[in-house]
Amino acid sequence: AGAVPPPPVPAPSESVPPLPPTVSGCHALIRRLLSAGVLSPAALADYQSVAPPPPAPPSGTGHKKKKRRPYDHSSRPTRPVALTLAYDGSGFLGYTSSQPGDNTVERHLFHALETACLVGPRDACGYSRSGRTDAGVSADGQVVRFDLRSRAGAPTKKRGRDGGGPAAAETAELDYPKILNGILPPAVRVLGWSPVCEEFNARFSCTGRTYKYFFVRRDLDLGAMDAALRTIVGRRDFRNLCKLDVEHVYCFERKILAAGVVTPAVADGDDGDAVRQQVCHLRIVGQAFLWHMIRCIAHVAVLVGEGKEDPSIFAALLDVERLTGKPHYGLAAPENLVLSHCDYGATAAPAGTPQALWEATAAVEGRWERHTLAAARARETLDAMRGRCTVRAKAVADFLRRREGGGAEAPRDDDDDGGD
Repeated sequence: AGAVPPPPVPAPSESVPPLPPTVSGCHALIRRLLSAGVLSPAALADYQSVAPPPPAPPSGTGHKKKKRRPYDHSSRPTRPVALTLAYDGSGFLGYTSSQPGDNTVERHLFHALETACLVGPRDACGYSRSGRTDAGVSADGQVVRFDLRSRAGAPTKKRGRDGGGPAAAETAELDYPKILNGILPPAVRVLGWSPVCEEFNARFSCTGRTYKYFFVRRDLDLGAMDAALRTIVGRRDFRNLCKLDVEHVYCFERKILAAGVVTPAVADGDDGDAVRQQVCHLRIVGQAFLWHMIRCIAHVAVLVGEGKEDPSIFAALLDVERLTGKPHYGLAAPENLVLSHCDYGATAAPAGTPQALWEATAAVEGRWERHTLAAARARETLDAMRGRCTVRAKAVADFLRRREGGGAEAPRDDDDDGGD
């Protein structure tokens, strides 16, 4: 008797108010509730009046990223710093960039510095470099100078590469090697850094540069090569041993401090093959060098080792008064050339944290291991070819005769099948 009558069921013709967007995913359930009389059209209208506004539709790429404000370098303290770089140049188009987008070490270095907000505009960051290596040439001691953002904020005194290393109070400085190595490609590593004075220039403050050119010994006459290289020591005119750049260079005199052939020690029990497969290198130290000068010297030195040129060839090429025309010589392969060291007088070794040095060592050791294993696989193939392949003696004699005769085909004797 006291039961509450159920709410009236809306007739099929009764209009159902539009559903709010906030519940648009529950259309089917709401219509069933309206049909069963559990939800009245008036209650639905009341909900619409207090429903929160619908969310903004997604843009398709998620939340819109905030525009990054440009970093204000003028509000941050900086200090002049010299960085020492090591890089494998086989995958780069040289160190120096000639146009935007070049795959050069310099472009990757500036990208890392700008990403880490360590430098300001390029024309105002005090940039200089000790040398510019060609495409394919590597370096272990390339030195570059920048005005880098500093945590210390104190002006650097005249020390570092001009007479001292980092002071003890500078240990709280930013870890430049760690920061940059986390952005640079694995083939480029920052080995360390050193504070320098404002007047320091990586190019003009350098007192000596050491290059090494690696080669396999084989049957080269190393004594003749070493004797020939010693004739280039001193101040000489190297216009006949470089690629001429008369647009920018007017003086071709350069001072060579040392030059020679460096060979590894021969271990007891090494046979002839082991000696022939030794990796030796030319070591040339000078104050400065001309374009392609080292590669031209290396090419002529190898010709001397092969017996195709006399050891006196360098003395003849350096006599520019007698030799008025530049002879045409090729260039040694760039992949074997390394800028090994740049000297700045009395200076401490570049400073770096143990973690940064450990990471750089691990990257270089990984590269060394890959190349060593590749060399071992090639050696295995050579041994297999020598131990499993057989050739008839008659075929060898014909092959040698053709080589000595300039490629003429030797007559074949069908009655003689030769021996193994």
